[in-house]
Amino acid sequence: MMKFKLKVPATSANLGPGFDFLGVGLDIYNEYLFEENKDNQIKLVGFSVEVSDNYVLKGYKAVFEYLNLPTPSVTITEVKRDIPVARGMGSSSAALACGIIAGNKMAGNKLSNAERDRLAVKLEGHPDNIIPCLHGDLVTTVVNDNELIIEKLEVRSDLSFILFIPKYKVKTIEARNALPKSYSLSDVTSNASRVILMPKAFLDGDIEVLKKIMVDKVHEPYRLKLIKEYDIIKNALKDEYCTFNISGSGPTMISITNRKNEEKIKKIVEDLHLDIDILITSRGFGASIIE
Repeated sequence: MMKFKLKVPATSANLGPGFDFLGVGLDIYNEYLFEENKDNQIKLVGFSVEVSDNYVLKGYKAVFEYLNLPTPSVTITEVKRDIPVARGMGSSSAALACGIIAGNKMAGNKLSNAERDRLAVKLEGHPDNIIPCLHGDLVTTVVNDNELIIEKLEVRSDLSFILFIPKYKVKTIEARNALPKSYSLSDVTSNASRVILMPKAFLDGDIEVLKKIMVDKVHEPYRLKLIKEYDIIKNALKDEYCTFNISGSGPTMISITNRKNEEKIKKIVEDLHLDIDILITSRGFGASIIE
């Protein structure tokens, strides 16, 4: 009887001008245990979400639908949940990635990595969380018809990612509905001109350059109204050695700095006495089977 455990990372997407195509895996993980059973049913143990909303189950079943195979009976246990739900840290992508990888293993690894990635993006709807979750590190993805062009970008090892996590949720559909139907040429050009500079800035760990190019005109101006702490934290950090952006669709916010400066950034925001959690982390590995 097959039995294995999976580890899947949180992600931060829409980094700076990288709306809907750029994201980073973070060193924060959920863990799930899969155990084949003889009960002719799929059992969920320890989950905090309803079966109808369970993205682990959705990803698992999707593999066998894609392969046109019967879905094996399995007991899925949520062992550890460190990724908060509906906070802009890729919780749904982590769950989908987990289900897809587990389903593929149960199917004898019949899916190639390319097929796995395409299925994941089809289920999630966009690549900016799910691809970094599967691959880890900083990843940019181009969707070219039915093809995905995926490129990992090197991140200097001493960069820190500081997450400011509100206690309330922002649903993805709410964040999507906040966006306009069209954009000005100047706003699109602003984002595009900055994207080309990002690989070198992350490789060099150049925070001063990152501060100048991690500016978004596509989603942040419209979503910041959903995050009551956004302006307060941004103003407090505007002269500091760090970037400041919305993580994914929010409400979590993220700053990038270097390790020697991370505690200073954290202390500045702590002194604002906001009702948020602050978490210092680094880039993370992709989803993987750990035992």
